[in-house]
Amino acid sequence: MGQVSLSRQGIGYKCKPEAPFTLAKIKFNGMRFWVKEKGKWLDAFGVPARQVRNVFVLLEMAGELQGNTASPMSNPQAYMKT
Repeated sequence: MGQVSLSRQGIGYKCKPEAPFTLAKIKFNGMRFWVKEKGKWLDAFGVPARQVRNVFVLLEMAGELQGNTASPMSNPQAYMKT
């Protein structure tokens, strides 16, 4: 997925510590991809979408690893950053 990495425990970017899926909130607005940890003021990381290869595959896999029963792409607006 480029510089964004997935594991069974969480999602990471480059050398930054992984954000555990139990605390991670993933947002995508078509231009930028963000991960924010619950309870933290700042984003764990945010990158331009063009730097994330196969961003839709990443969203789908992250949703499955987070334990979402419905496909995240069935409701793309759920990922829109507000």
